[in-house]
Amino acid sequence: ASIEKLKTVHQAKPVSYNMQVFFNAKYNELVELYKPEPPQEKTRLFNTLQIIDPGHISQYQNMMRN
Repeated sequence: ASIEKLKTVHQAKPVSYNMQVFFNAKYNELVELYKPEPPQEKTRLFNTLQIIDPGHISQYQNMMRN
């Protein structure tokens, strides 16, 4: 998924302003987009998002419950 590519960007520059702006603007859309996915896919996504966007971890945890 494209989120995996963002993980590469995060590894190169962990405090990227652009990444912070992106996730602040799009975290709700990501949650809604991935809610209907199978549990295995959501787990993979969650594991990546908790690394690259820890500021919205509670929203991603809610996604995992639904």
